[in-house]
Amino acid sequence: MQQLYTTETLAELLQVSPRTIRRERKEGRLPFVRVRGQLRYRESDVRSYLERNASMSLDTDTFASQANWGDHSAARGAGVEVDPGEHSAGS
Repeated sequence: MQQLYTTETLAELLQVSPRTIRRERKEGRLPFVRVRGQLRYRESDVRSYLERNASMSLDTDTFASQANWGDHSAARGAGVEVDPGEHSAGS
């Protein structure tokens, strides 16, 4: 099962504001899924987003290894599996 993050936890992980995460989502740059009406971000989508949008000075491999992706238990989907068909780039 894939790791899922809330807006707030993803913002903390990426060291940006939740508003930045919401803006990127609304502008269609950051894919998300809905789980029982709640927005969540897949780890694989976040990694792809970072690769597409990383500035020249950001080493995404170094970031990914330092981000400690698996240790953010508050953002986990609480055992909810995500159906790939639920993936939506809309609001």
